[in-house]
Amino acid sequence: MHESVPLSSEFGVELRGLDPRLIPLEYASLFRQVFLSARIVLLRGCELTEDDNVRLTETLGLASSNLKSKKKFSYVSNVLDEGMLGDGELPLHSDFMFTERPLKAISLYATGVPAHGGETVFADVTLAYRRLPEALKMRIAGLQARHVANYGASRPKFDSTARETLFAIHPLVWHNPETRQPVLFASRLMTESIIGLNAGQSEALLQELFAYIEDPKYQYVHKWRVGDYLVWDNRCLQHSRRDFAPTEGRTLRRVPISG
Repeated sequence: MHESVPLSSEFGVELRGLDPRLIPLEYASLFRQVFLSARIVLLRGCELTEDDNVRLTETLGLASSNLKSKKKFSYVSNVLDEGMLGDGELPLHSDFMFTERPLKAISLYATGVPAHGGETVFADVTLAYRRLPEALKMRIAGLQARHVANYGASRPKFDSTARETLFAIHPLVWHNPETRQPVLFASRLMTESIIGLNAGQSEALLQELFAYIEDPKYQYVHKWRVGDYLVWDNRCLQHSRRDFAPTEGRTLRRVPISG
C-alpha cells in the first residue's frame, strides 16, 4: 500500500510505501498521474544508483544527455570536480527558459546536504497566473518576453546581452503543452525584458509580475535530507536555492527530462 502526503496546501506530494526501483515497472501510470496533478513528487530514504535514478526519472519522458559527458545525469555540487552551480543563492527560475522548448521535468537526488541552508524553494506559476487581477491578465495578453541564459545572482540587464548569448522569446502567458493550463512565464533570474516596452516600462511590469510569482504564502520550501528523490514539473514550477556556507558540502544528482 502506498500513501500520498501533501507537501503544501497548494502543490506537491510525498509518496510513501513504494520502492522507487519498482515504480518504472509496476507503478509508472500512477507516478505519471501524481506528477501531473501534484507537480512535485518526493520519495524519501531512497538508495538509488545512477542507473536507478535515470530509470525512475525516465518514467516521465526521455532524459536529456549532458553535452559534455554524454551522460543522462550531472551533479549540482560544491565538492565534486564535475559539479556545477555548486555555491550561492539562485533566484527563482525554470530551467532552459532560454530555449525553444524548456525542460519538462527535473529530478534531484541528494547524496550530501548542508546542516543549514541550501533549501530549494518552489513557486507555482500556474497558480500565480490565476491570482492575477483580470485587468493585469488583459494587460499582458499577447505580450512576449526575452529570456537569456543567466545563472548569476542578479537580474540580466535590459538589452545588455551579447548577440551570441543563448536566448528565447516566449509569450508572457505560456501554456503547459500537456495540461494546456496557462502559465505566467517570467522569472527574476532569466527574463531580461518584455518585447515592445522601453527599459523602465519593462522592468516595472516584470516587478509587478514577480510579486505574484514570489509570494511566500504560495511556495514550498524543501529542506534536503540524504536519500531524498524529488522530481518536479519545470513547465509550471519555478525553483530557487537558498544560500549556505561554502564550507559545507552539498551534492545533488540531477536528471533532466526533455521538453
